[in-house]
Amino acid sequence: MLTPRDYRPRLDGQGALDLERRVRLRAVENMHDDPNFDAQFPASNFEERVYTDTAPTNFTKGLYHDLMGKALRPDYEALVKGLREPPEPGNMGPFEIPAQTSVPADRFLFEIVDPGSGALTQPDQRKWESPLAGLNADLQGPAPAAIGQPPAPCVGSDELTAELAEVYAMALMRDVSFKDMEDPNATFLVAGQAISVQQIIDELNKLTWFDYTAPAISVDAGQPGERAIHQQEDRRRAARFAPGEQILTVRSLFRGSAPGAKVGPYISQFMLLGSRSLGADTGYVAFGAQRIDQRLQPDMAHLDYMTEFLEWWDVQNGAGFKNVASTEPPRFLTIVRDMASYVHVDQLYQAYFNACLILADASLSPDHGLPNASEPERIGFATWGIPHLLALLAEVSSRALRAVRRQKFQIHRRARPEALAAKLTLVANGHGGAVGQARPYFERMLEDLQTNTPNLMAWVEARNSENNTRPSTDRGLHPTAEAGQVTPPSLAKNYLLPMAFAEGSPMHPAYGAGHATVAGACVTILKAFFQTVDGNGRPVPWSTLNLPDDRVGDGANLISSSAGVVETITGELDKLAANISIGRNMAGVHYYTDYYESLRMGERIATQILHQNMLTSPEPTSMRFFDFDGRLVTIRARPFRDIRFPDAIETAAHIEIMDPTSMSSVPAADWWGENLNHAQSGI
Repeated sequence: MLTPRDYRPRLDGQGALDLERRVRLRAVENMHDDPNFDAQFPASNFEERVYTDTAPTNFTKGLYHDLMGKALRPDYEALVKGLREPPEPGNMGPFEIPAQTSVPADRFLFEIVDPGSGALTQPDQRKWESPLAGLNADLQGPAPAAIGQPPAPCVGSDELTAELAEVYAMALMRDVSFKDMEDPNATFLVAGQAISVQQIIDELNKLTWFDYTAPAISVDAGQPGERAIHQQEDRRRAARFAPGEQILTVRSLFRGSAPGAKVGPYISQFMLLGSRSLGADTGYVAFGAQRIDQRLQPDMAHLDYMTEFLEWWDVQNGAGFKNVASTEPPRFLTIVRDMASYVHVDQLYQAYFNACLILADASLSPDHGLPNASEPERIGFATWGIPHLLALLAEVSSRALRAVRRQKFQIHRRARPEALAAKLTLVANGHGGAVGQARPYFERMLEDLQTNTPNLMAWVEARNSENNTRPSTDRGLHPTAEAGQVTPPSLAKNYLLPMAFAEGSPMHPAYGAGHATVAGACVTILKAFFQTVDGNGRPVPWSTLNLPDDRVGDGANLISSSAGVVETITGELDKLAANISIGRNMAGVHYYTDYYESLRMGERIATQILHQNMLTSPEPTSMRFFDFDGRLVTIRARPFRDIRFPDAIETAAHIEIMDPTSMSSVPAADWWGENLNHAQSGI
């Protein structure tokens, strides 16, 4: 017979609040005291401390630059000091840069042309984006200060030379279809010259970094001589190649670092297919009573930006050349430029939101270790169900952005590719003073590129010349009268990086990458929530979904690919993360290392958030997923009774990592910090 008390939860009122307090404190202790999640203390590559005359490899966009592309050192130091801590109460904030009397109020040399009326307007001064986000505290996931990335490659290293060559190659191939990228004999035009995909690959393979049989070298800022690459650099290098290969091929060109990213068509099926219930080849994703169209509004083909020095100069000074791009009719992702268009204006977790809807519509089971997953009388919803999953995608995105902002602004302050390419151009034209003390290292990169990849550099020059023969109004810009009074440095060789966006890169440093950190976090959530690992610890096949496995975009339609089929759900989710992240490289705003390191940082942020979510659940819970390096990660939680509080059921959780290749376990603490641990010693 039930008593009146039996109609209430066993723990109620103050007792429930006391338990809630203990649970929340345990989650905080997990974040701060668990040795598996020790705080990391990343260091920058020290270039800004060594090259004190010009900061040639650090982020200065938005400061005033002279005609050699140099920001004034006092301005840069004022920015750096302002990023160290929040402003004092009543202070305007950290960005009170010393006034430059030489800068007119209308500082920009180009105006924006309204595409409809032809009216001219002055561009706005762009602002830095959330520069103090990395100083925020947080109540979920690792604190931004508890996670990090190893130093970025230094100027003069083989790795950075290869990264710059790669973004040049991506810019040249911006109007190549993803289907043609599967064919080494497919050709495209640069200034009327037919170039094949294989010729691009051959040029890149002439660089040491892209020939895994050759020993690569690195350098450290301001230190004479060379050193062998350390283990983390080698891991990044090895991840470039397809299984069984030691040079780039069409199987690895511009592809991601996870194994699944190199299988099947270049673009993930999650970015093309619709929901099974609506017909996958329609491209419509079921979103309740509405639908989401996978087609996008692409930017105009064969139109790039910042290939003229004064236009580049305006952008470095902070000109807001946004919303000037001409567009083409909507279509599925078809050419490389389409991927850049997608990641220009996306809401950061929308691709993973769509993937979740596709997986749910295909009735993919939740991970069998979740509460409600295998019981006949209940399913997950508010907890461990689709609403919980969709909410976590937004949660991990927010935490990922704060963590990566700390790396960007407070730690590394790495310059964007558009800045490095311009400095290289200036050095190539005899203006070595533009990079000051770093000149020998820029000259080393220049010699490597001109000697080993002369065709690539000639194609870049030809592309820039071709683009510059078009009137600037094609790009939505018009030179002011003042522009004719400014004499840019003489550039007989133009190695400026053709940019997909008129405004170039965002107003924050390159390293790490926000899109890639969010990708790593969101894809980890999807892999963990859904049944992507079978009972034998193997990846669940893609065929489980009863969806097409070989689609590529062809304008208004989806067609079969010649690159084979996708194999596993995990692989296609890993490819989704790579597509979004590397799409930013295709636009010219990021390097490969920005993607590689940020992806894995996002993965660890999501893993700890899942771990903390389990601590709040009173039921046995487990999740399994393969990480971006192929290890099997298991998070388990078990309820227990604390003898001090016998009336309450509480939860403990732990993480296990297993390497399927060696069948050996990896300590969770080692996995958490392996990117920094492996950056300490040579191989």
